[in-house]
Amino acid sequence: MKIDRLLGILTILLKNDMVTAPMLAEHFEVSRRTINRDIEDLCRAGIPVVTIQGTGGGIKIADGYKIDKTLLSGKEMQAILAGLKSLDSVSGTREYQHLMDKILPQDIGEEKNIYDASGNIVIDLASHYKGSLSEKMALFKEAMEKNRLVEFDYYAISGESHRTIEPYLLIFQWKGWYLYGFCLQRQDYRLFKLNRLVNPQLKEEIYRKRNYPMPNLDVDEMYHDNIKLKVLFAKNCKWQLIDEYGIESFKETEEGLLFECHFANKDSMMSWLFSFGNQVTILEPSQIKEEYLMTIEAIREKYRET
Repeated sequence: MKIDRLLGILTILLKNDMVTAPMLAEHFEVSRRTINRDIEDLCRAGIPVVTIQGTGGGIKIADGYKIDKTLLSGKEMQAILAGLKSLDSVSGTREYQHLMDKILPQDIGEEKNIYDASGNIVIDLASHYKGSLSEKMALFKEAMEKNRLVEFDYYAISGESHRTIEPYLLIFQWKGWYLYGFCLQRQDYRLFKLNRLVNPQLKEEIYRKRNYPMPNLDVDEMYHDNIKLKVLFAKNCKWQLIDEYGIESFKETEEGLLFECHFANKDSMMSWLFSFGNQVTILEPSQIKEEYLMTIEAIREKYRET
């Protein structure tokens, strides 16, 4: 459909400094004459498309052009601005605020509330590590823009290591920020949690960008323990279970709150159970109960020695 093609052309023009008519014709599988008519239609619609003739010429959006506010509804604009503002909460700069200024219409008059960046949704992606987090994100963004390798020390359950990677994505997932890239030591794609990553350095070496696969962010795919846990919590733990797993995650009994759930990672599950102190009783599986008791005995023995 023509309207789909016009929107597609507009999207390409907004993403690129300049394109050529033959490239657009090949992309949309139409003739150059059709592309020329489409460009004229975009101009008639009020979008300042500029055509530059000669060698090095092409088609572009006029410099300084702001998106017409009629293209986006108030709710759509608020959603965009809320997302941009959330990125400024960890960027350590005002680059996304500057982008908001470009998107906002210059004369909003009485419609100021419609385009208020705060709206009725506030997203803060920052953390207790905001200072170091912003510095790391700025370094990795520069590395990705310039295709430069990065190296750092990494601390994981398996131990400490020094890594050199080709960085491809910054990801917010599981309440934290991660770097995704191709690890030269492991010769495979890896996720690295930014809080566990220290002493990042931008290397001089340039890497050729790969056609990298998108990471599988399903926690069940990342870990494969698949433990079915059955425990009894004290009744005063109700708010914590509701907060983390929802009100349907447990059944109220005379003895307490009966909780059953599958866990994909044993280490994180054990840490979670210990956070409840003596307010939890493990019922199943027996192997986890035994490991839990062994850890408690090891802690008791350690304090006896001291």
